[in-house]
Amino acid sequence: MILKPPRPLGEKSKTEKTPIINKIASTPVVKKERKKISLNLTFLQNFKYKHLITPILIGIAMVASLSFLIYQLTLLPTKDAKRISDTFLTRIEKGDIQGAYQLTTASYKSINTLKEFRSALEDFEPIDLSKKKVTKRNLVTVKDMSKSAIIMYKQDNYEIEVILFIEEDDWEVLSFKVLPL
Repeated sequence: MILKPPRPLGEKSKTEKTPIINKIASTPVVKKERKKISLNLTFLQNFKYKHLITPILIGIAMVASLSFLIYQLTLLPTKDAKRISDTFLTRIEKGDIQGAYQLTTASYKSINTLKEFRSALEDFEPIDLSKKKVTKRNLVTVKDMSKSAIIMYKQDNYEIEVILFIEEDDWEVLSFKVLPL
C-alpha cells in the first residue's frame, strides 16, 4: 500500500476542474442497435419502392377489416330470421307439422288451412333437411312496410326458399318453396 504525503489543512488540490458540459460533450456516444423488422416476402424483395411496403400492408389490413365489418353488419339483421327459418325446417324434418304451421304468418294461416299446409309439404319428402346449407340471405325493406328476409338453402339437387316477414316484432314464415336445380 502506498501512502500519500500529508498536506496542510485548507489547501486545495491542483487538479483540473472542467465544467460538466465539457465532460458530457467529450464522452463517447454509444448507440444501441435495434432489431429491424424484416418481412421475408419473396415477391417484395425486388420491389423498387421499399419505403412503400409498410403503408401498403397497413392499407390492405384496413381494407380487409373494413370489408369484414361490413359483411358482419349485413348478416346481423337476418340472424333472427335465419334462426326461425332453421326452426321451421327442423320441425318439418322431425314431422312436427303443427309446430311448423305455428311459425307461419297470420295471413298465410288465413289463406291455407293445416290440411293444405300438409299437402304443400309433400315437396319436402325426398329431401334430407339435416344436411341443408345456407346459400343466400337477403334482407328486404319495402317503404312504409315491415322488413322481409329471403333465406335460400341448398340440399342435394334442390333449392329451398323461405321468405320471412316481421309481424308484431317477431319473424314468421310468409311462404316457402322447393325448387329443383
